[in-house]
Amino acid sequence: MNERMENLDPSDSNIDMQLTGYLDGELDPAEAQKVERRLGEDDRYLQRMQELQKTWDVLDVLPRAHATEAFTKSTLELMVDETSLQNRRRNRKAWTWPIRLAALAALPLLVLASTFYLSKYYQQQPVDQLVSDLPIIEKLDQYEVVDSLEFLDLLEKEGVFQNDDVYFDGVSQ
Repeated sequence: MNERMENLDPSDSNIDMQLTGYLDGELDPAEAQKVERRLGEDDRYLQRMQELQKTWDVLDVLPRAHATEAFTKSTLELMVDETSLQNRRRNRKAWTWPIRLAALAALPLLVLASTFYLSKYYQQQPVDQLVSDLPIIEKLDQYEVVDSLEFLDLLEKEGVFQNDDVYFDGVSQ
């Protein structure tokens, strides 16, 4: 801030905004009268308005840039592209929420189905083992009488178990 602005009334913090609005003709008539009255009463306020007026005068002297037709066209195309991009994003977001909700609702079903399958699988394993051991279990009483495997091998070589080959296919030797 320069020295002149420091001497202005500190309670009026928007002096430049008031004066700029006055110079641009943007103030309503009541506000414009207030500014004119203050300009007549306050020399520092008048000096600040004159400084701003000089700045406006310098800006009026500067050459004005004019947009070419190509610039205008490319700017409008960018705006249309940005608008369509925003619309696509908005539409994509509109579809993602229902999909997310469906996935969230399907998640407990997936967990439930997985749990059911795994429990069924692990419950079935002991049963499968018993089924595969069934031929041995059925003759367990007979095998308990035998003292050694060598005796069973000897009986097998002599053909005693010819009808029982089916039962020995699953037995490891």
